[in-house]
Amino acid sequence: MSKLLYQICEKPFGFTYNQWSIEWWKWILSIPKEKNPIFDNIGKYADINQKYPYVVFLCQTLNAVNNIPFRNIIVKEGMNIFMPIINWISMIPDDGTTDEELISVAKQKIDVVQDTTLWFNDVKLTNMGCRARTPAFYVYLPKNNILDKEEGFIKIASDGYWIFTTPILKPIFLKTYGSCSKGITRISVNYTINLK
Repeated sequence: MSKLLYQICEKPFGFTYNQWSIEWWKWILSIPKEKNPIFDNIGKYADINQKYPYVVFLCQTLNAVNNIPFRNIIVKEGMNIFMPIINWISMIPDDGTTDEELISVAKQKIDVVQDTTLWFNDVKLTNMGCRARTPAFYVYLPKNNILDKEEGFIKIASDGYWIFTTPILKPIFLKTYGSCSKGITRISVNYTINLK
């Protein structure tokens, strides 16, 4: 099997996994709730605010969502996909008041993750994803944002398991699943990805 994913030691397009995860959070948090891909079960909003010429950001869903999304999307041939299997953000003031507290809470949430599984077409891969941790950083939240916070800048820190595919050259089916050790937190999503 040819190489499917970039490894944590690599820097796809000049960015580390940590840096890409910051860009991903800026992307997902910039989109108001009514058109945010995280609430989209079929994939119609997947292309909103995509700005990188060789990278497409995809998202999972939220914890405790009853229906697992089955999203059908179209991307340009040769694009690379960056998305989380399971992740967390800590934010001021909910999870602390200092950078260190935000980073610590995010680490604690992801330290209990036990299952990170990726299905790539018919191949099931376990213990997948590269763990990426960020420093504390600012993002701008629009009105009616997915965090239900006031519009404006907020400081957050992220931790989680991510995948970064090599260029997609044929249609694929992609499914991710992540859970904590007790199975209380469970995140899963399905993507059928066609090319244009």
